[in-house]
Amino acid sequence: MKAAAKVETKKAPAKKVEKEVTREEVQADLEALTVAQLKEIASQLELTGVSALKKADLIEAILDAQAK
Repeated sequence: MKAAAKVETKKAPAKKVEKEVTREEVQADLEALTVAQLKEIASQLELTGVSALKKADLIEAILDAQAK
């Protein structure tokens, strides 16, 4: 009798589903952050003149910068 051959099955790698994120979803995420966190993001985006902005204006500036 011959030994049964091993059969290897390989799973295909999981496909990454990239979902387009809407401006409203990003805005909701930003609204959950503190002003200090938003200022840090603005700094990383190299935005200037944001230190005196109110939270809502800061969020708009970040969204505008990310849209570019």
